[in-house]
Amino acid sequence: MAIGSAGVCASANASILSLLAAPAQRPRVARAGLSRYDRLRSARVAPGPITDVVLRRQTGAGLNAAMLTDLGGWDAAARAWRRADEATIAQQLELARQFDLSVFVEIPAVVVVPPATAGESNGLVQLSDSEFRERIGLWSRYAREEIIGVFFVTDDPFFLEIAATDLERWSSISRQTAPELPILGLAGEYVLPMTAQQRAVHWAPAAYDGLLLLNYPYNLGGVWGHPLDHQKSPDPDGALATYESAYIEAMRQAILKDLQPQQIVVPVIQTFYYTGDAPGSIPRQRDIEIQSRLVHAAMQDALGQSDNYAMGYYYDGPDGQPYPFAIPQGIDSVPSWSETIAGENAWLEAEFRATLRPSRRRAAMH
Repeated sequence: MAIGSAGVCASANASILSLLAAPAQRPRVARAGLSRYDRLRSARVAPGPITDVVLRRQTGAGLNAAMLTDLGGWDAAARAWRRADEATIAQQLELARQFDLSVFVEIPAVVVVPPATAGESNGLVQLSDSEFRERIGLWSRYAREEIIGVFFVTDDPFFLEIAATDLERWSSISRQTAPELPILGLAGEYVLPMTAQQRAVHWAPAAYDGLLLLNYPYNLGGVWGHPLDHQKSPDPDGALATYESAYIEAMRQAILKDLQPQQIVVPVIQTFYYTGDAPGSIPRQRDIEIQSRLVHAAMQDALGQSDNYAMGYYYDGPDGQPYPFAIPQGIDSVPSWSETIAGENAWLEAEFRATLRPSRRRAAMH
């Protein structure tokens, strides 16, 4: 598909400066008391270590949701992932409640394991259905109303080549075990080079209550033939705006058209880079603003989710824990990114607040 003249891109390029004006900081809407739907459509989340210090920094930047994981770290000696114990699950959920945060939880039914011998491919290790049911039950046991989404893979299932039948089975187990927990899918650029027949093998829209939409233009644009390099482009703002327009339209045609209006799409934009990345593929401060505004405009126009103000970012990886793969540098590594995200979150919060009924708006203010 050629990148070109989708309507979102044309209008966005014409008014991009006005779109990027951030409002003044205002009190955020309290999570407690909002419906799960309202909390999901207004969630602003970034994974990162769940500590008092990190959550203070995240909430200071306007995040209102935490990303927790069922993985307890990598055991290098056993070459296996540990799972979080009950005490950790209870403590992390309680800490999220203390910060008035909604919660997303990664509960992987399948994990990626690095090869024992150099040159071999990564492997996938699945939990048994009974093991997976036990993990879902643990999180449900210690949660109250704060969990607004669980997901069952650690990366894009189109990239991992997870079968739709597995995704549907895990969803069914979760609904039987903990029907109160909304289920989210994942999808990103790896969808786009696939044929319709290939996509169907890995796409299970009916299994999900919402979708985490991965949007990594500098990291994965080349996957579908559209690499970006802002240092080589004569118009990097326009190139990214054009990319985002084409990305949303391609994703709409590929999979998003299959979603129902109530299945909230949470875009996760690129706020990370890897050590050794080319300078032109490390997002600029302005790239974060452009992604945030244009992806939301496109979703609201193309998907009809006019009341959706959700946003996902990448914070930073594990602090000093053994980890078998390269860890990206995220928001906390780039001070200008934190400032930008705080401004974007203030804008998203103001837009969300305006959709609440006046009585609810007053009651929800901190």
